[in-house]
Amino acid sequence: MNEHGLTVTYNLAFTIDKPECMAPLSLALQEMLETCKNTDEAVRFITRAKRAGNALLMLADAEGNIKTVEISSNHAATREPINGQIINTNHYHTSEMQKFELPHNAVFFGKIPKAFVGKRVHESSEQRLGRVQELVRRKAKMNEKRIATILRDHGKDNKPSSGTICMHGEVNSTLRSLIFYPNRKKIKVQYGNPCQNEYAEFSFS
Repeated sequence: MNEHGLTVTYNLAFTIDKPECMAPLSLALQEMLETCKNTDEAVRFITRAKRAGNALLMLADAEGNIKTVEISSNHAATREPINGQIINTNHYHTSEMQKFELPHNAVFFGKIPKAFVGKRVHESSEQRLGRVQELVRRKAKMNEKRIATILRDHGKDNKPSSGTICMHGEVNSTLRSLIFYPNRKKIKVQYGNPCQNEYAEFSFS
């Protein structure tokens, strides 16, 4: 988040798109936050920027304008909210970007940790997306308490795993949980698994 309330979140994506420029996407995002004031400016900037990286970027501003930019090193597509909500995990939703994504039946290969053997690349992403969609359907409106509960979720059976929203994997686990208030220029940050810790609040003066 910058001083104007422009906010970006970054979910890694998996693509077959090869970069022509090797500047990390994170550098372009830093410049975007330094130069842009709202979501529309940010979308224009990041889709035109030279970069190497694949992601689902959620952008929001102080006026409540929220969009996702599904991006790879050479391509991008914008996704609008549905019923006022956008949910991102680690796979693309737009037909434009799915053309450049690893196939959804692709499995991990090479020298990989035992926990990944035989698993599809998108398996956890699809499981987490489905669970979030199920949980948000139950509530017409979201508040901070409800969002925090969803971020702590361990699935229908309450069994933490690499496929649950609050991720507990042998290799991958949740490192940070954040709740943004762009109009208030406030961020709530929780370190580690949401089920085990509390949020600390930070704000622009």
